[in-house]
Amino acid sequence: MLLCFHMLIDELRAYCRELTGQPVTIVPDEGAKGRLPMFLGQFYEAHRADLFGQPRTLLIFKRRATPTPAEVVGHARAATQALGQTVVFVFRKLASYERNRLVQKQVPFIVPQSQVYLPGSFVALKEQQASAGPEPEGEALSAPAQVTVLFQIQKPQAKDPLPLYEWARLLGYSRMTMTRACDELADAGLAAKVGRGRLVVIEFDASRRELWDKAAPMMVIPVLRRVHAQLPGDRPESALDAGLTALAKFSDLAPGKNQVLAMTPGTFKAAKSRHLLEPVPFPEPNAAEIELWRYEPALLSTDGKTVDPLSLYLSVRGTSDERVEAALIDLLKGIQW
Repeated sequence: MLLCFHMLIDELRAYCRELTGQPVTIVPDEGAKGRLPMFLGQFYEAHRADLFGQPRTLLIFKRRATPTPAEVVGHARAATQALGQTVVFVFRKLASYERNRLVQKQVPFIVPQSQVYLPGSFVALKEQQASAGPEPEGEALSAPAQVTVLFQIQKPQAKDPLPLYEWARLLGYSRMTMTRACDELADAGLAAKVGRGRLVVIEFDASRRELWDKAAPMMVIPVLRRVHAQLPGDRPESALDAGLTALAKFSDLAPGKNQVLAMTPGTFKAAKSRHLLEPVPFPEPNAAEIELWRYEPALLSTDGKTVDPLSLYLSVRGTSDERVEAALIDLLKGIQW
């Protein structure tokens, strides 16, 4: 449970940076913790952060089952009375009816990588198109853990297990994040965390195909959401072919009418600021579909132009189109396991 909570903090920090365009420090708020009613401490951890120029107290939910909207409204009332200020709730997920009820009651909340409701500052409540994909079985892997497994399957570096600091260097994560990802993989039975002197290494005992078969049900679609944009010139260097555009390279499937590209929210924002693309609210002729990914697509790409096959599979699986299903089968068959 503690591991999942730390992962939620990491996702919240990354999402706040995406929203504000700059790093956001999120630290425990001991003062608020001491003033909150004891029953709220059973549900939430109090943190503080500066968002949009305002210091805010965040109540981060630390249990698995989300409370009902009525309970959250009561929690908000009790917290505001105790602290003398409005708080912002942070949940791992919210159903649409739960979100709508909290908006009706003017209760601020954040769902990392999904939705934010901060009246007077920032509101983004659009449903994610990516959520149409199948839900992972059991506990879903975090982005760092998922990337680690996909990297091990598609880009094995050496016969000997790599230490955590080397994984951090390869994937661009902090050592703390890689430590949590390693613990997560060990808890899921996908790898072992082994101490060798002063070093900690990640050991994968299964073959690449066995590892994929075991991990795939725990993996989530890499796409956070999809947007559309006109490209005045060549595609941005940070954008990789994805979706049906990429799948056509691995199969006989036609690429589709519109180009599909993958980027992170950060690289999309940078390309927009450099006028390399112009977002449009609806699909237009010749507009590209941009998939905004949870992790950097280039990390796993083999040619620097197309997303890696397994992330591509995850981004498209669950389709009802028989032609696409057949192409996905061909995609997996073409991998050198």
